Amino acid sequence: MAKASGCHRIALQLEPHIALEAIILNQLERIPSTRRQEWLRGLLVQGFLIERQALQRVAVERTSRIGAGFSDWLAGESSRLAASPKREPMPAAENRNDAVHDARKPFAQLRRVIG
Repeated sequence: MAKASGCHRIALQLEPHIALEAIILNQLERIPSTRRQEWLRGLLVQGFLIERQALQRVAVERTSRIGAGFSDWLAGESSRLAASPKREPMPAAENRNDAVHDARKPFAQLRRVIG
């Protein structure tokens, strides 16, 4: 890149045997020579903007996945309880306090299985 009057000049060679580059070269030939520089500049800027947006989406997805395993477990508790069908009355042998804990802890049933 050489600096010329506050602008940067970029020299780039496109390969005509690469499909996408061949399409770009064909389109460039159809554009009048006075508008080619402007078209190439717009193509470069659009591609850069699209790449930046994609990188930002990836960064957002990565941060949202960190700790997402049980992150909404307590936040969605009320909606899950409202959407769940009515439960059968519990047998008298079970402790009422265990039932309250079971509703808030999804793995509470494992306590009975494991011992």
